[in-house]
Parts: sequence; C-alpha cells; structure tokens
Amino acid sequence: MYIILDLLFFLLSFISVADAGHSLWEHGARTVGLKWVAINPGPSHPQWPSPAIKFCWKNEESRERQEVYLDAAVGLWRASGMADTFRLVEVSTGDCMRNPEETLLIEGDIDDDSVFSSIAALPVAGRPLMHISWTGHPDGSEERELNRHIILAHELGHVFGLYHQHQDPYIWRLPLKRDDPDRSLIIFDCSALIGYEGVLDRYEGDEDYLYSLGGPCRNREKAVEDNFIASEYLPFLTHVQSPLRIDAMDGDVDWHSLMIYSSWSAAKEGFWSMVRRLSYRTIKLPKKPTPRDIEGLNHLFNTRYQGLRFHMYNEQNSVYYRLFLDKIRECEAINF
Repeated sequence: MYIILDLLFFLLSFISVADAGHSLWEHGARTVGLKWVAINPGPSHPQWPSPAIKFCWKNEESRERQEVYLDAAVGLWRASGMADTFRLVEVSTGDCMRNPEETLLIEGDIDDDSVFSSIAALPVAGRPLMHISWTGHPDGSEERELNRHIILAHELGHVFGLYHQHQDPYIWRLPLKRDDPDRSLIIFDCSALIGYEGVLDRYEGDEDYLYSLGGPCRNREKAVEDNFIASEYLPFLTHVQSPLRIDAMDGDVDWHSLMIYSSWSAAKEGFWSMVRRLSYRTIKLPKKPTPRDIEGLNHLFNTRYQGLRFHMYNEQNSVYYRLFLDKIRECEAINF
C-alpha cells in the first residue's frame, strides 16, 4: 500500500512540473520559452562540430588586450545558465593554422574601432574570426569600456550560431511600397543610421531607390554590398530557424535578449534607429543573456540538419532542468 502511495506522489510531482502553463502544452499560449533566432545548419551555413569551440589568439598582444573581457563574457553566459558543455577551448597556434575551418581565430591587436565575429563556423575573410577593437568609438569610451564584456558576450552568441533577435523574418512585414502600411512588429528608421547620408549620396539622393525592394534600406543583401549598417537590422530571408511564425505578436519576441540592439544602437545623436511598434516602446540596452537565449543555444547543438525540437523538463538541455531537479528533491524530502 505504501509503495503505491509513494509511486502516486512521485508521478504527481511530474505532472505539477510539466503542465504548469508551459506554452508547449497550454492551448493558446504564446512561445513563452522559445524566442530566439539562429542559423539553419547546412552545407552553406556550417555549424561547429561541438559546443566546445576551439580557438586561438592571433598573437600575445591580442591576448593581453582582450583576454580579461573575453573571460568575463563567457562568465556572463555561464551565470545566465549556459551549460558547461558550451565553452571555448584554446589550442596551439600550430593546430589553429592546420585546422582553420574548425578553429576560431581571435584578433585584438588592430586599432580600427570595430567588433565583429563569424556566425557559427561561417568563414569571415577565409576562416571563422572574432575581431575586437575598442578605440575611438563614437558612443563614448567610458561607457563602452564598462560594457566591453557585454559586447563580447553578444559576439559569443553569434559565434555559437545565434542571429540578432530583431532580424527574425517573422517580425518583419514590410510593405511593397514605401508609402504603404508597414505592419512589422518594429519600426525601423533607416534614415537615422550612421552612414545614411553617404549611401544616399552614392545613389544621387534617390530615396525612392533606397526604400525600394532591392534598395539598401529594405534589402539586407544590398546593404551588405554597400557596407551599410542597415545590414545588421534588416531581416534574414534564408538559412534561418526560429520558433516564431507568421502570426507572431509583440509578446512573442524576446525584447530583453542579449542578441537584440537597443533603440539607439548605430543611430545618429539624438535619434533612435528602432523601436517596438506597440506603443512606440524603446528597446533598452541588454545586459545579459536571457533564458530564451540559452534555449536557442541548447536547440542548436541538440539537433543538426533537423527541424525544431522542443525540450522536456527532464532533459538536461532544458532551461527548466534545474527546476525539475528541485521538484524531485522536494518529493524525496517528504519521506512518505
């Protein structure tokens, strides 16, 4: 009799964890735990062989300048719930040169005021690369120095395979013509971006072309071709996987994601580049990865060349795994 009761209470503890308003079970719920956008792995968009990413420093100067910030960036992800399987593994310079396709090169010795990185194992300049420079940034050196670990944590998200949250094609519903209603979940002001005047001059002041379907204020590939920062805002149309769908609403987007830009990023002084359409809400500068960012990483390395897979609470890759274990311990502590 006591054995049957023990088993009953044990099973009930699973039920209380598994069906407590989670969007995978509750009818009509939005995507509460699944708000990320990442690469869709394939031959043209390679993924790392494992979440333990091999890397090397370009030289000792790069290490001396940037190692403390990189360590802090990894720590920020770790403190936010990233599993120990996700890590950077330093290899020798020889191994780095012999296996460039599977090794991230980190360079931090060039003073050109730019920070960028490869998306997953997709080559930049011939190989996966993270480039770090902090000099002469227009946002102000003091603020930028305080946020260096956050900036590098954002870049690490790209290295693992996450795209910008605001470049998810499901939150964009651009009209065919500039003057038609725009029903996107964000309001994007291309003219507020740094460098807009230069692009406008390139096309002899033809704003109609800039905002045409093939123009650099509407077409990401054209913005990339023109080396225009709008390429970091406009939606990806291919090689993307996201749990959002065409009927996505404001509440489905992770507006606090580390992988989203603030409303003032890359904007001219006194302007905003992007706000939420809902009540014109501004997007704050993110400070750390969210549970949805962690879920995106877990999904990427749990399935390769497959469709979307949802994690059950009792799987170690689930962001709710610790909660699951706590519930089990509570059950054991009752001592029926």
